[in-house]
Order: sequence, then structure tokens, then C-alpha cells
Amino acid sequence: MPANAPGTPRRQRHQDPPRTPQHQNGRHLSRDLRMQVHTLRSIGWTHKEIANKLKCSVSQVQYTLTGPVTPKKRKGRPGKLSEDRVDELVLFVTGSREGRRMTYLELSMYFSEWDVSDSAIRRALTKRGFRRCVALKKCPIRKLGQGIFWEKDWGKITSASYTSHVTPVIEGMMRLVWEEHGEVPIFQQDNAPSHTADATLADLAQRGRDFLGRW
Repeated sequence: MPANAPGTPRRQRHQDPPRTPQHQNGRHLSRDLRMQVHTLRSIGWTHKEIANKLKCSVSQVQYTLTGPVTPKKRKGRPGKLSEDRVDELVLFVTGSREGRRMTYLELSMYFSEWDVSDSAIRRALTKRGFRRCVALKKCPIRKLGQGIFWEKDWGKITSASYTSHVTPVIEGMMRLVWEEHGEVPIFQQDNAPSHTADATLADLAQRGRDFLGRW
């Protein structure tokens, strides 16, 4: 009889059996699941009910309820260098230019009695906040550095150079403020020798400038 003839029962599709919920491996659940475990337990759910609800094992629920919601940070493998040795290493590196310029391999060879690798030296220094970097190339420094323009053109600032180059600019600026804002600004200067010289004060008085007392 043909497979599709009338009255022929259709073949039912093969259905996979229901799968068992996949449990998380290990004793530690995620933080969200731990919060749900504690919450459900606080409202009276049993361990088995919580395990079925969250699809984890009963032992995981029991272990989660023995600790806080946020799991403690797991401790890794202890370092090969003790804190005293790391202190000695830091003191050596920061104590001299030669120590700072040594590579991790050279440091491990220098402290060969510790029997540690260069990677252990690097991890110990990195943990203390040290980083390797390439030093910036310094510009050549001359005995007499580049001076600013007034130092080259005017020379040392004295009362003569101050009244010749600076006070005319001050007077022009104060006049500009008066013309634009209608206010007379009050000038103040510090106690530099060129500012307090009698010739400077006389020049300011001749220009009719008011100024505050000295600093």
C-alpha cells in the first residue's frame, strides 16, 4: 500500500526524550544565582525546591547558603618571592641608576641565590606598581639657555629699561581701559628693585598713574 494512501496512519516524528536540566559544574554559582538562592531560602523554599528552580544541584545550594552572597576572592598560587625579598628587590632597583637600568633577567641573575626566574622578578615589581618605559631623549642643554625676547633685546631689567619699555605699555593699556569702560584702573606692582627705584616711581608719578601700595 502506498505510504500516502488514504487511511494510512502517518508516521510520527521521532521525539527526543526530555533532557535532564544541565547543572553548573563545581561548587561555586554565579553571583546572580547566589542571590536567588539566598532570596528563595529566606522565603521558606527547601533546598530541593531551590535546586529544581535554578537547575543546580542540592549540594550547590547547601554550599551557597553557608557563605555570603558575594563569594570571596579565590587565592591563587603564592608568589615565589616573600615580602621581605620583594622589599629588598625594590630597594636595590630604586637605590641606584645601575639597578634601574638592569633587565629582569639581569636582576634574576644578580639575586641568583633566590632561585627565581626573570618572570617572577617582573611579576613582583609589577605588583608593587613598577613599569618599564623608554626614557625620553633630552634636548641638549647649554650653559646659557634660550632667553626670551626681552632678555636679549633689553638686557637686565633695571629702572632705566623698565621705564623705557614697560611703563609706556602700562600707560597705553590704562588709557585704553579708560576710553572703553570709563573707569580708571589702579596699577599695582611688586617689590622688585626695578619697580621700587626712585626713578621708576618718579616716572609713574609724572605719567599721572595711581597705584596701590607695595606687596
